[in-house]
Amino acid sequence: MAFIGVPIQIVNEWIGTRLLCASGAGESMYVHTFGAYFGLTVVFVLHHSNSIDCPDEKSRYTPDIYSMIGTKFLFCFWPSFNAGDETGTNRLYAVTNTYVSICASVVGAFLMSSLLKRGKFDMIHIQNFTLVGGVAVGTVSGSNIGLHGAMMIGTLAGMISVVGFHFLLPKLKQYRIHDTCDVNNLHSIPGLTAGVVGIIVASIGNRSGYLNSLTDVCRDGGKSRNNSTQSAYQAAALGLTFGMAVVGGLITGFMLRLPISAQKERDFDDEEGWHLPEENIKDNNNMFGANIARTAL
Repeated sequence: MAFIGVPIQIVNEWIGTRLLCASGAGESMYVHTFGAYFGLTVVFVLHHSNSIDCPDEKSRYTPDIYSMIGTKFLFCFWPSFNAGDETGTNRLYAVTNTYVSICASVVGAFLMSSLLKRGKFDMIHIQNFTLVGGVAVGTVSGSNIGLHGAMMIGTLAGMISVVGFHFLLPKLKQYRIHDTCDVNNLHSIPGLTAGVVGIIVASIGNRSGYLNSLTDVCRDGGKSRNNSTQSAYQAAALGLTFGMAVVGGLITGFMLRLPISAQKERDFDDEEGWHLPEENIKDNNNMFGANIARTAL
């Protein structure tokens, strides 16, 4: 899966940034959107009914609490991810916009979790969707969108992702997509949001700074472009990313179904690949492993 997915992702990003000259700050389109739809497509191809409602997949409240450690680390260090390729004033914008957006997604996630759970909070919501503001603002993180813009993006991302988890996640299983770690709502929907926001910001004038940032990546320095043209290229890059992710996922999934690929017979069972010192802690290991995987994603 890695041997196929990584080269396709690199080619997709090269086309998007070097040929289409579409802004890729924060890698929201080229990493989050691509990776999510690539993985979900592989899941679609590899689907088998035995994994649905498997008891080993269930999480527990205590490991979910432990997983918040990973959430806190990601919360603190996400600005360095979005600002890594930026320089000068754009780097300052990227750090500030990311922090404001991710704080706003915390507010949005808590608010929507409370509404859906009738005054209480769901730890899964807090564990995952307090982070989506960092993804949703990624494409425009280095632009002068204003603090109000970052707040709007983060709040909407947090609320939409919680709603998607509550209503959309159960529906995906009906279409052969068993999303065990809710990649769709944590990466693909915020990634698409970032792509759409990038299209909008590119069309609203020079304040976005998009055209100024094309000097280093475009062969002609972006001299032949106006804001409307750049907005169209942003849309083309988003469509290209989605298409290459799905096609690449289909190819990878079918290759993984070949007899040479030793697919495990029992999903979510640590005993398939790990030595367990004591049989009576098997269930605890399974639960903890599932939550560690969720935190990593």
